[in-house]
Amino acid sequence: MVPMTRFLAFALSAVLSLQAVIASPIADSGNYRIVSLTGDNLKLGISPGSSPDQPLSINGEVDTFRVDKVEGDKFHIAIGDYPSVGNEDGRVSVSIFPDQPETWLLRYSERQDAYTIEIPDEFRGWTLSSDSEDAPVIIRPIISTRSIPPIFIPFQLWRFEPVE
Repeated sequence: MVPMTRFLAFALSAVLSLQAVIASPIADSGNYRIVSLTGDNLKLGISPGSSPDQPLSINGEVDTFRVDKVEGDKFHIAIGDYPSVGNEDGRVSVSIFPDQPETWLLRYSERQDAYTIEIPDEFRGWTLSSDSEDAPVIIRPIISTRSIPPIFIPFQLWRFEPVE
């Protein structure tokens, strides 16, 4: 009987830990800066201009994102005059003329106080390709430890800083 009790306690602990990873403090829509958790805390943005589309990268001059809740932890993300941030051939990019807004899963890691930004149901998400100037954001498989709760690599973690 004791081994079964220990197993149930472990299972309950695992479920509660996973809920802490999945529960998102971003409850509703708002304006945010998105900052990489790499050592330099690099902010994401785009260059100002009239290009119909462009890749999302670090240190862009336009850096305020509009994050709109779709349902649960799924959101649409826009920036500047671009109504959608999407996945274009493995690169995170913005477009003035998107077919439809891309839906992103914001998975919160309480332990790291940051998010992964993922394509729902694919375990692939935003990854900073390097920490060099103007590095693009690309889509790669999400990498984590097997621990509960999991720990994610800094190049795939993002902090959302509210903007008034």
